[in-house]
Order: sequence, then C-alpha cells, then structure tokens
Amino acid sequence: MNGTIEISHLREFPQWVKTVAAWHHQEWLRSFRAGGERASREEVGADIREREHNLRAHFDTDPIPATFIAHLPSVAEEARVPVGSVSLVFYQFTKSRKPSEWVTNLFVEPEHRCRGVGQQLLNYIETYAEGHGLAQLRLYTRDKAAYYQKRDWTFTHNGLVQGNAVSVLEKRVGAER
Repeated sequence: MNGTIEISHLREFPQWVKTVAAWHHQEWLRSFRAGGERASREEVGADIREREHNLRAHFDTDPIPATFIAHLPSVAEEARVPVGSVSLVFYQFTKSRKPSEWVTNLFVEPEHRCRGVGQQLLNYIETYAEGHGLAQLRLYTRDKAAYYQKRDWTFTHNGLVQGNAVSVLEKRVGAER
C-alpha cells in the first residue's frame, strides 16, 4: 500500500469526524472507567461526542491543534475511504510546565496495518511540524515504544498519564536534527 494513500487535514472531510472519534474511543478508551469499571452506553456516547467536539476544534486555521487523515484516493470525493489518523496538539501535563507539542492519535484501521500507512502519517506530521517551525515533538505510548524507536524516536522517561504507565519519547525535526 505504500504510496497509495493520500493525507488530508480533517477539516477537508468533516463528515469523517464521527468515524475518527469512534476509532480513537475504541482504540484507547475501550469503554472502561478508572478501576476497570465498564462504562454505560450513555457514558460511551458522551465520551464519543466530547471527542467529536475536540476534533472539530482542529478545524481552526491555527497550525495546532491539527488532525490529518490517511485515505484511499478516488476521483469521487464520496468514494474516498479514511484508513488512519494522526494529530498534533498542545499538552500541558503540570501547571509548572508550559504547553508543548505532542503527536497523538496515530491510528490505522486494522486491515490497513503493516502496509506503511502509520509511517506515512508520522512522516507527514513531522514534515508539517518542521514547516511550522517546530524543532522537537513528543509523544507517549502505553505499549508501542519499540515501534517509535524503530522510527528514530528517542525514549526519554516513563510516566503516568490518567493513571496509565506510559513511555515518553521525543524526536527532533527540522534543520536542528
């Protein structure tokens, strides 16, 4: 599949917000609450609506936050199919630290994995960040540190995010690499 996808800003395809929100919810939240308690249908619906709202905030013309969608190309816009996403956001984990740029929401539909889509999305977000004058990106992951390290991301430390143990990685982008 390498080379057979296109990558576009989510704001160009607002009809995909519901799809992307559902991907993210299913992949990372899995309908559970703290302590492993299963969320109710109403809570899941509220979580997805909140995620949709947050994704629509990426439609602004500011460079960050931004979400990009990998999709199968087609001349007819309605025939295009989203297959993955990646976002660039500001996170501020403590009040004493200023917000910084983080890569998040790297997701590829299971049937399109191991075909280079994730790598293309990472390359795209790195080029986008460089084009907006960023020198360094960060990300955290619960279980994919090896994936990112193979792609020249550097492990910096272990941490906790929303009660989950994570690995924090960073990558220099731009001329200062």
